[in-house]
Amino acid sequence: MHPSERRLTVHFKLVTKIPYAETPYAIAASDDGQWLGATSFDQKLRMYEAATMTERKKVHLGTSFPHACAFTADAVLAGGKTLSRFELTKFKRAGKLKHRDEIQTVKVDKSSARAVTGSGVNVVAADCSLRTWDLGSFEELSRWKLPSTVFGADITADGSCVVGVTQSGEVVCGSPGAKSPRWSTPWRSWIYSALFRGDEIWAGGDMHAIGVFRSDTGDLLRELPTEGSTRQLAALDEEHVVLGTRSSNPARIHVLNGSGEAVWTSETVGRMVHGVAASPDGARIYAITSDPNALLVFERAEEAR
Repeated sequence: MHPSERRLTVHFKLVTKIPYAETPYAIAASDDGQWLGATSFDQKLRMYEAATMTERKKVHLGTSFPHACAFTADAVLAGGKTLSRFELTKFKRAGKLKHRDEIQTVKVDKSSARAVTGSGVNVVAADCSLRTWDLGSFEELSRWKLPSTVFGADITADGSCVVGVTQSGEVVCGSPGAKSPRWSTPWRSWIYSALFRGDEIWAGGDMHAIGVFRSDTGDLLRELPTEGSTRQLAALDEEHVVLGTRSSNPARIHVLNGSGEAVWTSETVGRMVHGVAASPDGARIYAITSDPNALLVFERAEEAR
C-alpha cells in the first residue's frame, strides 16, 4: 500500500493510574492545559498539574456529594448544593453558585462569561432545575424548573445556548435569560449527559444509545448504538467524542467519530466510569472510575493501517 493511502486510526495507551480511597465523582480539564481537577466522596477537590499529574492542591468542599466541577479562565468551580469558585493562584473561595438541592453538573462557556448548572434529587418537591449564571456578577440569569433531576447540561462556546437532560427523559434547550426553554423533547429516561456538536446535540444515558438532536428544533435525527450505558460525553477534538460505557460490570472508555463509530476502545477499567475529560489538544483522555476507585490518564498515539 502506498504511504499516502494508509488510514490512521486513533489509539490511546494507559500511562497513569492514581488510586482513590473514596469514589471519585467529577473531573474537568482547564482550557489552557495546565490543570486537572477531580472531586470525590471524601469531600475533597484535588488539583493536579496536568503535565506531570502531580497533586498541587487539595481543597475541602464540605460535602460528600461534589458531583460538579468545571474551570473558568482563572478559577475552578466545584461542590455539591453550592459550587464554590476557587482562584487558581491561592485557591481561596471567591464567589459561589447555589441551588436548593444537589448540583449534578456544571459547564462554562469559552469566554468564562456564563455557566449552566443542573440539579435535583429523587424526593418530592426537590429543586430539579436548569439554571444559567453570569460569572462576572454571579447573578442568576434564568431558572427552568424541570420534572426530574437534571443530570447533564452543556453550553455553547459563545454562551448563547444551553441544553439540559433529565432522569425522566427530557432534553431541553434555549437561551440564557429566557423564561422558559425554546424547546423540550421527550426521549428516554435516565439521560446523564449532553454535548453540543456544531448544530447537533448528543445525549446519552442508560438506554445503550446516543440520541442526536437538532439544536434549533429538538428533532431527533438519529440514534447511535453504544456498548452499554453512558455516564458522560466529552469532546476529544473537532472530529471525535470520548465517553465511558458500562454493560453489566465491565466498564470501558470509547472514542467515537462523528458518525458514531467506535475508533478506539480501552481495556476494562472497572465497574463504572463516573466521568471523562480530554486535554485541550486532544492528546490525553482523563477518566474516573469505581471498583477500583481511580483516576486514569490515557495518552494518544497514531497508528497507521
